[in-house]
Amino acid sequence: MSDTTPFEPGDLVRWYESYHDVLTTKDTGVGLIVSKQTFKFDDSKTQYTNYRVYRNKHHDVVTFDLNDLIKV
Repeated sequence: MSDTTPFEPGDLVRWYESYHDVLTTKDTGVGLIVSKQTFKFDDSKTQYTNYRVYRNKHHDVVTFDLNDLIKV
């Protein structure tokens, strides 16, 4: 993964919530990126970023990963 992430706080995104089978979409909507948190592992070069998204549809904040978001 590169050092630059495609989403920054304040970006408008479409989020997708899937069932545990990962193939079926449970819910979708539009929201704003509130914050991001990157996790790095000391014993490898692996890292990943989670994004906290304010969901307009449900009026709450939920954490998503990169695969569940599309920039609007």
